[in-house]
This record gives sequence, C-alpha cells and structure tokens, in this order.
Amino acid sequence: MGINIKYKNDMGSFIAEQQAKELNEYSKITYEDGEVKTITEFVKLRTKAQKTISYFLTVGESKIDIVQENTSITDNTSCLIYFNKQTKNGFNVWDIEEYNSEGILRFKSKEAYDNKHRLVFMGKFNNDTDILESGSFKFYYLNKYEDEYKDRLLKITYDEHGDVDVIIDINDHFDYYKAPSLDEFLADDVGQILFPWNEHPYYHSAYPFLPESPNI
Repeated sequence: MGINIKYKNDMGSFIAEQQAKELNEYSKITYEDGEVKTITEFVKLRTKAQKTISYFLTVGESKIDIVQENTSITDNTSCLIYFNKQTKNGFNVWDIEEYNSEGILRFKSKEAYDNKHRLVFMGKFNNDTDILESGSFKFYYLNKYEDEYKDRLLKITYDEHGDVDVIIDINDHFDYYKAPSLDEFLADDVGQILFPWNEHPYYHSAYPFLPESPNI
C-alpha cells in the first residue's frame, strides 16, 4: 500500500510541511494508492487547537469504529465520515456524516468531487428525513490556475427544491455589487460570455449530484 502525505494552506495551495506547521490553519492530506484517505484540518485558536478529520471509508471498515477512533473531547477533534462512494464520468459523490468531539451526529450531507479532488457539489440533508435542505451549492472552475480557490469562477446556490437561488461571483470577475438571481445573471452579457448558461446544464439544478457528462 503506497502512502503519500501532502499539505495545503487555507487557500487550497500545496505547501511544504514546515510551512504548514507555521500557519494557524492548514490541512494534511493522506493518500493511499493515489486516493485520498484522510484530510485533517488544523486550526490554532487562542485557547485550544481544533482538529477536524475527514475519513474516506472503504469496504470492510466500520463506521462506528472510525468515529470512535477519530473524535475526542480532550483533543477537540471532530470527524466527518465519507461513505457510499458512487462514481460517474470521472466524478465521485459521497454520503457524509459529521460527528462532534463527543461522537454525536451533527448533520448529513453529500459532496461530489472532480478528478482533481476539487469540490463541485455540496448539499445538506435533514438528519431525520434525508430531504435536501436549502443552501446546497455547486462550484464552477476556470481550469486556468494551480490554486483551487483562485480557479473558482462561480458558486451557484440552490433552495430546498433544488432550484437556483443566487449566483456568487467568487473572485470578482463580473464586478457584481450583490449576488444576482438567475434572471439577473442571464440578462448580463458579460456573464453569458464567461459562463454561457445553456452550455452548462449541470448547474441548472442541484440535481443530479453527479454530472451526466465528463465536461461540466
């Protein structure tokens, strides 16, 4: 089994381990055979450090055991379990359960990632009914930069029905003074040049979570 460890700053750029240890916030990513196995996010607070472990579950591993091993009141450590992986067109979608430092379930969600392990969809679900809640979103990337955050062009948010709520201009490419609605975005000639809406059906709704095409 090949193990590889990398570090990222809070802007998503890869950095050296020594650089990471000097920051107040950084992530440690552990890969097994080229696949992300864990992402540990470290945050240094005034009174106590905080740690969140994202664990990508594989067949044969026990969710209960992983939660017990990766939550701690003493170390202020919470845990997100990624499970039920589904793959299509080079994208992966996971079911997620977040547990606090006491090992108590806080919320359920789903996340989809592209082949660079960049987040393209996040949706929160009601803990009791598993129904989609408002606030889901999808990211669109320019694919021009090495920096994941710099490469994000738009964040499209959705209501509880999966319909578009607002469109957020992440890095000020459009010079909006507020996040526009879909109608306002469609009326913007500049917006349609940089992001022709009809050419990107994946973003027209929160559904489907996994893209129907390799190109989104």
